[in-house]
Amino acid sequence: MSLIGQKRSSAQIRCISARGDSLLASHPLALLRTLLARRDLLLQLLRRDTAARYRGTCLGGVWALVTPLLVLGVYTIVFGVIYQASRFNGGVSDYALTLFCGFIPWWLFAEVVGGAPSLILSRPSFVQKMSFPLEMLPVVHLGVSLFNSLAALVILFGALAVKGVPYHPTLLWLPVLYIPLCLWALGVAFILSGAGVFLRDLHHAVGVGLQLWFFATPIVYSMDIVPERLRPWLRCNPMTEVVEFFRQVIYFGQAPDMASLGIVTGLGFCLMWFGYMIFMQARRAFADVM
Repeated sequence: MSLIGQKRSSAQIRCISARGDSLLASHPLALLRTLLARRDLLLQLLRRDTAARYRGTCLGGVWALVTPLLVLGVYTIVFGVIYQASRFNGGVSDYALTLFCGFIPWWLFAEVVGGAPSLILSRPSFVQKMSFPLEMLPVVHLGVSLFNSLAALVILFGALAVKGVPYHPTLLWLPVLYIPLCLWALGVAFILSGAGVFLRDLHHAVGVGLQLWFFATPIVYSMDIVPERLRPWLRCNPMTEVVEFFRQVIYFGQAPDMASLGIVTGLGFCLMWFGYMIFMQARRAFADVM
């Protein structure tokens, strides 16, 4: 074999090897290995970001409880009293509880997605550190939002007790329902956090998109009042199924449909994998544009 042929063959081998390493690094198991290997760093970032969110405020971590109460009160007054949406749910108090059941998964999803575009941009020092696992940042962002979601659940359980709504055995489904919710939120967060480095106005577009997405999700209204011809379109929204699942297991005491839960979870895993691959490919150019 000639010298030129040997060089060409060597270059092809290096190219194939690089592609193989890239695929291995983009596999979800690689993310899991990174999280397990750097779990001390993961816990440190979770504690730091959770504390930083309320540092310097008068109420501190109490805002994690106050914020959902204030938002719930506003929506209950507007839709339950002024627009009398409560007539579909048996009263203002019942409407408020079903509203809160839908708000809990949406708050987590919207908080993770809304903060994703600026996630990498706001931490340029981490980008400059070649050994820092940037793929950990969306996971930390999700973890902080999970803390706020659990705080909102505490408020909901207290409201159920005051109202006299029994704690159904179906509440045991809640940890399972958080799996597709977190997969969808993390998948979108990976995509937007990587794209946000290159598209600096993405944050504003995502804010508008979340507003539209909110009203396309049956949170302030129930599927029963949606015209039959529009229901299939709403079912294409994954948050529709997640919100309905939360309402069923918390308020109505009904187990989720296993087929629907399996489909939403499977699609959420695919989106998380796709978003992770996009992020790992894009991160190579982060340092060049920041």
